[in-house]
Amino acid sequence: IPSAKPNYLEKIIVGSHTTKARLLHYFPIQSNDDKANGNIENIDDSWCGWHVDNSSITGLTSAMYINESDSTFPEVQCPDPSSGLYIKTKSDKIVKVSIPKDHLAFQLGEAMQMASRNNLLATPHMVKGISPNIKNEIPINVISRNTFAVFMQPSLDEMVGDVTFAEFGGNAIRIHY
Repeated sequence: IPSAKPNYLEKIIVGSHTTKARLLHYFPIQSNDDKANGNIENIDDSWCGWHVDNSSITGLTSAMYINESDSTFPEVQCPDPSSGLYIKTKSDKIVKVSIPKDHLAFQLGEAMQMASRNNLLATPHMVKGISPNIKNEIPINVISRNTFAVFMQPSLDEMVGDVTFAEFGGNAIRIHY
């Protein structure tokens, strides 16, 4: 990794004490009236707005869409081909990402960008909800999206650029929350 300590990524993956994993549950879209009345493009980040992860690298599973109206919670196909994960490339192109079943995807986070002194860039991304205009056998207001993310990041005392990861995390919380 340019400008980072030798074995930086390996050290984070193998030796970090701050790795986090989360089941990301996106609740069914209940009402899009406020967005549907205006420009339909406003709905693009209806499940999760544009952001970068604070981690060094994030591992992500493929999405599962669930019918929450059925007590067995069966997996269903997403009725909207435009719904899902989007990333922004270095050239500001927006690209839909479809992770195949039984595969993992990885993206860089802000801690990696800082450790590499901007030689590597964090991946801006968002999750677009199901459009209110989609006609489907299963109503969209009962379909949820689920995925699992592992955020691999340095231990709190590890340097990321000119600050420790603890300082970086504190700054990120103050800025975003």
